[in-house]
Amino acid sequence: MVEIVIGKYNFKIPVVGDGAVGKTSLINAHVRKTFSLDYKPTIGANIVKHEINLPEQMALVIFNIWDIAGQTLFKNMRRIFLQGGNAVICVYDVTRRETYEHILDDWYPDVKKFMKKYKVGILIANKVDLEEKREVSFEEGIELTKKLKRFGYMETSALRMQNVAAAFEYIASNLIPDKK
Repeated sequence: MVEIVIGKYNFKIPVVGDGAVGKTSLINAHVRKTFSLDYKPTIGANIVKHEINLPEQMALVIFNIWDIAGQTLFKNMRRIFLQGGNAVICVYDVTRRETYEHILDDWYPDVKKFMKKYKVGILIANKVDLEEKREVSFEEGIELTKKLKRFGYMETSALRMQNVAAAFEYIASNLIPDKK
């Protein structure tokens, strides 16, 4: 079967959140279809290019995914990493309440300040496979999403690759212009 592509789009997508929430794991699960239990903190930012084909919209979406370090040591560099972003992925760890609280108190203010023209965002509650250690409920995630401008919500597990592709497809399908 031949897929027809009418539109080709290129977007910058920063992925933000505290250290060890699973940003790199989510990206690797989606792009490389791999998962590693070894934690290696991102230093500064890591950029990964990835294509998503949306046949129903006859579009090829090229993401430049910016995996941004979550450590406070790199806070002063966020402006550089966030500028020019078309969409944003905010990630927290459902087993660590403080990572959830830091989205609204720390990460989202930087998104608003430095990504003035972002079109869409998604709030990702990661590590839902660790249900017995969960500190943040699904309902709390939905409530937080209501406080963020132009954001969707999804619960994921990078380990199980649960909803990972769907999160990136959500961003892609909400970024391309409506053909109607």
